[in-house]
Amino acid sequence: MKIGIFTVLYNDRPLDKTLEYVSSLGYEAVELACWKGSNHINIDQVTTGGASEIRSIIAKYGMQISALSNHLESQLILGPLDESTDIWFKGTPKEKIEYGVSRMKKTIDAAQTLNVPVVCGFTGVPEWGKWYNFPPTNEEIWNNYFKIFRERWLPILDYASDHGIKIAFVEHL
Repeated sequence: MKIGIFTVLYNDRPLDKTLEYVSSLGYEAVELACWKGSNHINIDQVTTGGASEIRSIIAKYGMQISALSNHLESQLILGPLDESTDIWFKGTPKEKIEYGVSRMKKTIDAAQTLNVPVVCGFTGVPEWGKWYNFPPTNEEIWNNYFKIFRERWLPILDYASDHGIKIAFVEHL
């Protein structure tokens, strides 16, 4: 087992400087944030021939990538799909869902290209305020959310499985 760190903590630095620093602290593995705005990896570049640059930087510091993470864009698959998520993608609810799905699939493609076994993300939730099971109708609402989860996430999970990638959902309470 290797001790790793999620590099988003150092998103104000380029990947090379981040790896130089965290490897000097004894870390051996990194989880890289790959949503748009990450300074550490651009999955659009990785999936169009730029993987060798990332591999070289990682190898330079004797590290490995333990996971790619797309926490922000993955939330758009279930939501919320209102103006609170416009900072990640501005569009209609349908466009946000399609964008979230496409970015998660691209993250899976990038993970496969880089031989990274895991992609992390959030499931999202249609309405953040429905986190507690009161009033009693919230139970019915949550049961409906599980149906929506199945409809939207199962095809992505199948896609990941077909590409040999595991999906890890991160709880955020």
